Amino acid sequence: MPTPGPYDVTVTRDVRLAMRDGVTLSTDLYLPARNGRALGPASAVLVRTAYDRGNFANDCTYFASHGYTAVAQDVRGTFGSEGAFFAFVNEADDGVDTLNWLTTSEHCNGDVGMFGCSYMSWVQMALATQNPVGLKCLIPFGVGIDTFHHYAYPNGALQLGMIRWVIFDVWRRAARDNPELLATIDAIDFIRFAAELPWQRGQTVLAQSPQFEDIIFTYLEHRTYDAFWRQPGQAFDLYFEQFPDIPMLWVSGWWDGYPRSVCEGYRKLSERGRGERQHLLLGAWVHNQMSGNSAGDVDFGPDMDIDRLDTQRLFFDRHLRADASVDAGAKVRAFVMGGGSGRRTAEGRLHHGGRWWHSEQWPPPGMTITPYYLHEGGSLSRDAPTVHDAMTVYQHDPNDPVPSIAVPWIFANYPDRGPADQLEPTELIGNCTPGKPLAERADVRVFQTPPLESDVRLLGPLQARLYVQSSAPDTDFCVKLVDVYPPSEDYPQGYAMIVAEGIMRMTYREGGEQLVPMQAGAVYEIVIDCFPAANLFAAGHRIRIDIASSNFPRHEINRNTADPFSPEKIVATNTVFHDAARPSHVLLPIA
Repeated sequence: MPTPGPYDVTVTRDVRLAMRDGVTLSTDLYLPARNGRALGPASAVLVRTAYDRGNFANDCTYFASHGYTAVAQDVRGTFGSEGAFFAFVNEADDGVDTLNWLTTSEHCNGDVGMFGCSYMSWVQMALATQNPVGLKCLIPFGVGIDTFHHYAYPNGALQLGMIRWVIFDVWRRAARDNPELLATIDAIDFIRFAAELPWQRGQTVLAQSPQFEDIIFTYLEHRTYDAFWRQPGQAFDLYFEQFPDIPMLWVSGWWDGYPRSVCEGYRKLSERGRGERQHLLLGAWVHNQMSGNSAGDVDFGPDMDIDRLDTQRLFFDRHLRADASVDAGAKVRAFVMGGGSGRRTAEGRLHHGGRWWHSEQWPPPGMTITPYYLHEGGSLSRDAPTVHDAMTVYQHDPNDPVPSIAVPWIFANYPDRGPADQLEPTELIGNCTPGKPLAERADVRVFQTPPLESDVRLLGPLQARLYVQSSAPDTDFCVKLVDVYPPSEDYPQGYAMIVAEGIMRMTYREGGEQLVPMQAGAVYEIVIDCFPAANLFAAGHRIRIDIASSNFPRHEINRNTADPFSPEKIVATNTVFHDAARPSHVLLPIA
């Protein structure tokens, strides 16, 4: 439970703030008070949201009770605010106009910090690209520092959570007063709808709302890293030199969808001489989670539980108020999973356990980046292969994709959110058999160590380097790092817990500014930057690498044609080489 503050709180709702083009945004003001009278000017915390400012009443009341002026605002085109919503593109200018009003108001001393997860972090970053006066502290939580590479098209593979977000979060909220349209949206079976990509403008249910159809198709039509994605509201890392030199607490979870992005943001700003002001917090969380002791199907023990509001407030106390007496924790805090009993808890979860690791820098010092090589017969070891012409061949059929297990996004009727045993789910397209291990699929190739003789701890960035070939001009290569439990009384078949993953769409292997088809018979060396890892592989467990060419509905199904706008599908025969000349391997950060 958050620590109660010493002040009363007064609230002024629906203050109309005029933007530079005359559009007004609805804003609520929460002020610390005693005996019904607001205190004088104070440091302010601001959250700008696309999800209804009223949903942040508890957060703002909490901060105001601790002496902050707290402000919640609906962004343009949402809930009480005027204008038309188009994700991200207006947030830099609107953020500046809002900050100018707040820093000159009678309730603010001129110092402002911002908080909030996901879209509420995008608006923080968009504002920071303008280097505004008065912005003194940020807590970006679950954010892509580059919308194209870290949200929409990571390594070229469309992340379907983006499309689902527009439909079920943005469009659905806008339709809340239209029962007929709301029923239409709720009737969408997103998994089957997404499997029908590519869509055509005017030919889907999206056409009932041209504004939101345009948002979605703008994302789908801008398939390369062009000027649309390089705007200040979307490509923050292009503007890092313009960021104010202020304290920032970067937050993400291992199943948040953004741990690689958040670590990259921390690293890039640190390399620009701002390391003393950069802080990093990484938990075993899903998106928008910063508390509790479990995620998905796994229990991480009581050590993981922290209080979200207290954590953020202590950071503001120390760095926004500049109170040197406040201990806001180590500069870098990461939760290292593993070391638990492996039993099934009373709530039915695997007890995986874990503990917090504290440091002053990231990547962690003292880690050895260690290659683990793929070998014939599905083995994985630190020994490089010595054989010749060794390879693993499988087919990727777009009509039968490998299902995503441990999805960091919320999907309608798709419950796996966070870590889970790698078993086929009950509802998906293709030839799923509920409860069947993914490792038994012909299109998933498994490479694993023998049972470990001693504990192995991973903590840091994870990378796969593969030598690959395909019969098709395009295909995907997906990599998963899995902690394999041995069979036990509670889990007679063992338990395969995903730790991290990554993907590469081959037409994007040279970047993302243009699509480059594969050549028949050519062998390509590719580097896949996966999510960072933090896990203790206990003695008796196995370290496993799964290789596949689909991960649906996390990512759009690759139809293998190199034409993202064609509905044609072909089956690809894909090859991963693992011989002396082409030693495919993963690089693991080992303590």
